[in-house]
Amino acid sequence: MLRLIIFAIIILWIVVNIARAKAGKKEIPADDPQPERKNNRSGKKYSWAWMQTAGALGLKFIRPEAANGYPAIEGTINGIEVSVRCLPPVPYNDPFTLFSYRFPQTAKTGLKLLLSADPAEREHFANGKKSGSLQDILGDRNLKNYFLEIKEAELFRQYFPRECVDSLGSMSVIYPRILLTDSELHVLARGIREEPQSFQHELTAQLEVAGKLADFAKKTAAGSPKPAKQPDPKPEVKKEVEPPAPKEQPLPRETEQKPEKDDEPVNILEKTVFIRNLWSADNLARQKEMFEKYRDSEVEWSGVLKSFYPYSSDFTFGPGPGVKAVFELEEFKPEGSFMPVKIKAVAAFSKDAAGHLDHAYGKIFSFRGRLLKLEPIAREIYVSDGILLFDGVES
Repeated sequence: MLRLIIFAIIILWIVVNIARAKAGKKEIPADDPQPERKNNRSGKKYSWAWMQTAGALGLKFIRPEAANGYPAIEGTINGIEVSVRCLPPVPYNDPFTLFSYRFPQTAKTGLKLLLSADPAEREHFANGKKSGSLQDILGDRNLKNYFLEIKEAELFRQYFPRECVDSLGSMSVIYPRILLTDSELHVLARGIREEPQSFQHELTAQLEVAGKLADFAKKTAAGSPKPAKQPDPKPEVKKEVEPPAPKEQPLPRETEQKPEKDDEPVNILEKTVFIRNLWSADNLARQKEMFEKYRDSEVEWSGVLKSFYPYSSDFTFGPGPGVKAVFELEEFKPEGSFMPVKIKAVAAFSKDAAGHLDHAYGKIFSFRGRLLKLEPIAREIYVSDGILLFDGVES
């Protein structure tokens, strides 16, 4: 009898815990659903990467013991409230990172846009409502796997930046869930960030999109659409009177005409020209299309060495041995951009280059190579067959 009682208690304990785990798996809300884990040491290993990222962008680093046992980032950039938090792992769920951006002003469109490849999550979010159609509102722009609720469609159509539709579409391929409302943007990412450089790139790219969305919210905050443009009145056609024929004048002497000076040709592959043309494109697809025209072209650029490491085989550059180096090429603010961007080159060299690059972080190097690949979100240009140049001499 005692054995039966003990067995029943064990079975009941298992059923309760399974039910709790399943309940926690249904949805990952914007608010952190995890209990306080201030004594959890596993979260502290991420602190260095999060501290470096917060410092690079002028944000505040929150120590794990002051959060949920994992690091966090908070602060304000150009009026946008930024919050990046860890959602630690629970049974049947991997860890996530939640990026949140709150706009300075709230739009007046009644917008709720969820991007998720999970039909059950979209159905749960819709709560029985039928999704609106972006294509019906914007015409030439659309997204996949979304639920849309919008009250002021005309206001949305007139002010929503079309390039943000493309950006959100590209982001939805990477991130499992994106939620946009009149006042906030939430981006849910798998895993917890450990590498500061890629973390900074990721956060900067998201901030640029958030900046454009904040500008949209500001323009619609008044809550009234722009008045429809009235056609210009037709000008009154006046009958022209032919002027009297001019008196015959003696022909002038023939003078020597100097040819106009042609504009100096622009080298499209020159570093600054190439980078600024490339990042003036209005969407990622256009950027890649432009890059493809010059892929495999030879370039000769210079940049500040940020990092390097040897490899025996690389996913992008193929079998080694070789050295992969990252150079910061240029920092500038594209037209219409929310904040400056840093463009980097990731170049592959022979293993002999390691001796020149070792202990040379922060120094400027000139190099030659061939354009191989573009990573628009990371803002990186991959260069193969790299050769270091010293006073014009190859090494």
